[in-house]
Amino acid sequence: MVTSKLGLQLSTYTKGWFGWNMSAVSTLYPSPENPASPSVFSETNLDSSLVFGLYRSTEPIQIHVNGQPAHTIPYQQLRPDVSEDLYMWYYERQPDMLENKDKVHLTARDVNGSIVDRLDL
Repeated sequence: MVTSKLGLQLSTYTKGWFGWNMSAVSTLYPSPENPASPSVFSETNLDSSLVFGLYRSTEPIQIHVNGQPAHTIPYQQLRPDVSEDLYMWYYERQPDMLENKDKVHLTARDVNGSIVDRLDL
């Protein structure tokens, strides 16, 4: 859901015996006080089933979660009124990652394939 004042709100839902249950809600929007965030992963969240975040860049950056590519969406596609170069990314964690309590390794690569940032969660 995209809202005019709060930025982007992400929710995860699980199906239970009595319908759908909301399991997490996060509001993501890079702080205006730090418009040139030094880390691609400064606005990153980890949920029981998702790893997701927002980053600023003039070009899309490929995010990998444990070596697997994450989905990237230009924020302007969700909110055409936003003129900033923002991108949202997300990756659905696989059940085996959850069962084995694997660490989450994030890697960001630019268009040339060079690593621009890393983070272990």
